[in-house]
Amino acid sequence: MSDFKLTSRISCAERYYKALSQFHFESRDEWMTSFNKIVQENQSGLPEMLAMIHPDWYPPLAIIDPRGPRNFPSAEKYARCRSIEFYGYPCPFKNATIQIDHEFPHSKGGVTNHANAMYLCKEHNVSKFTDIHIISWENINISWVNKLLLTFTHEVSRHSQFKFPEFHKVIERI
Repeated sequence: MSDFKLTSRISCAERYYKALSQFHFESRDEWMTSFNKIVQENQSGLPEMLAMIHPDWYPPLAIIDPRGPRNFPSAEKYARCRSIEFYGYPCPFKNATIQIDHEFPHSKGGVTNHANAMYLCKEHNVSKFTDIHIISWENINISWVNKLLLTFTHEVSRHSQFKFPEFHKVIERI
């Protein structure tokens, strides 16, 4: 993995955790105010938006978990380990059992669907845990992030006249 790619991934993880540490939502109004601020800031992007959909916000916002089941079905026989994308080198384990896991961790808000699926052999999958420093932020499929943010904005604004700004361009920024 190139130094630039590693530096970029660490920077995105740092931004995610910084945003997450600054949020303490007790109400829908607090979430809406923070969301609006992030959308308007030019330095905000995908890491900050992912912090906005963290599972810790479900109870205070009265949102039912929209991520789907925790586990994927088993991988198809033709699937191959994608360790090169994750770790920067090809998988040395030939004919290894492939597991499907979340590219962006379920514990951090990642959904269980094809757009957030990561195929890895058992050894590489067990090694990654939920370390977001090695996630290829530049390759995250943002379609599931958009859908989850739409769910959040709809649920949060259900009982208010609050209008959400356009956030799709913010998500595209890393």
